[in-house]
Amino acid sequence: MPIKRHSRSALWRVWCGVLAALALSSWTTSQALTLDELGYRAARPASPVGRATAEAIDLLNHITAADPSLRLAPGWESGAGPEDIPVHVVRPDGFGPLKVAEVPNGCRCIVVGAEGFKNLLREPQGRSSMFDYEPGPVLAFILLHELGHIRHGHYGAFVDGHAVDQELLNLDETEAKAREDQADEFLVRVLRDAQADSEDFFRWMASSQLVIELWHLSWNLSVRRRVDYFGSSATGDRRVFWDVGTSHPNFEYRLLRINHKLVNSEDSAALLKEFEDARIKGREPMILYQAE
Repeated sequence: MPIKRHSRSALWRVWCGVLAALALSSWTTSQALTLDELGYRAARPASPVGRATAEAIDLLNHITAADPSLRLAPGWESGAGPEDIPVHVVRPDGFGPLKVAEVPNGCRCIVVGAEGFKNLLREPQGRSSMFDYEPGPVLAFILLHELGHIRHGHYGAFVDGHAVDQELLNLDETEAKAREDQADEFLVRVLRDAQADSEDFFRWMASSQLVIELWHLSWNLSVRRRVDYFGSSATGDRRVFWDVGTSHPNFEYRLLRINHKLVNSEDSAALLKEFEDARIKGREPMILYQAE
């Protein structure tokens, strides 16, 4: 599969910061609202993010073919069915430059931030790349997670003064984190069901593309972490292994858990165990070397 290379540290920084800001609260209504009603401005469908979104929608509609209530439709096109879930790609003004995706309060839809998603693909100046992934399948992974929020009725922005606090490193169990785990479990169930469908080749193929991409991401994130934060596994560096804010579990930890549930190999188990051990070490961090 042809893929572009990107820095793990860039993804870790943006994902952990961005996803910590995307907690979702209780469902209020299931109507579809316009972008004007949401206060957002549409981005160009022909932009790279717009094309990646169209590819992600196509992949997911194959994967969720067995459940019409999960069918997605591009928000910029006409002709969507009354039960289809629109996906809008929006500009940063009104939405923010770092948000990647959300399920807005009061809207049975998904909004993708064009600038936020581009930030995931942007290589910091002067950094070499060890990292590769395809934008379409990665965005499909994000959209499938957001579909989990819709299925569980998690609509709107979760308001918590500590939810987006980048300095609040913790292992606390919160209601917001539990919602993220629910959406992740939904993602796993959907992909498992599609992988087990021997009668629909296109559904199986689309789900396989996502599973392979998730494996690439989890492996490359782990490799990049060892380079960017050398020795962190031994010390249990909280900045690397703990949760940032109270709204989301650590992104790499979530990805490793999802990957192991889908792949269930010795390698996926080893990657997960290493990360979990380091989280525990973080309770009593150690110093590898201290100058006299």
